[in-house]
Amino acid sequence: MAGNHPKTEAWDRAVQAAIVATDHEMERLYGAGVQLRRNRPQSGSTANPQMDGLFNINLVFTNGANSLLGRGYSLDIEVGSNEDPSPEMTERYTESCRKILEAELQKSLPGRNLHFERDGDRWKLQGDFSLGMA
Repeated sequence: MAGNHPKTEAWDRAVQAAIVATDHEMERLYGAGVQLRRNRPQSGSTANPQMDGLFNINLVFTNGANSLLGRGYSLDIEVGSNEDPSPEMTERYTESCRKILEAELQKSLPGRNLHFERDGDRWKLQGDFSLGMA
């Protein structure tokens, strides 16, 4: 079975590095004192920060159905606490995560004008997703 193109793998690594850095900062800002679900390990206790701590942050590719912006990557934040956060806290988490991740993506993928735009009730990543010449 053939592997992914090296430029695709480089893109994926850069995006994942930005997500991990964002997760660490979100845990630093909001993770202390929050009761995690019993099946959710403490932050930093697994090799994958998406599997531990308060947050599971991801960019999920969407096909663009019911979207004003079309296909792209939608910001997905899962909160691993015993209680659902209030709408105000959810908005605070989302806004902080969006700003941090946008800055981290600018560092890991400079010159691509990556930024989030509102798409209905979601935030969608916009900018230059090209991989250049193969």
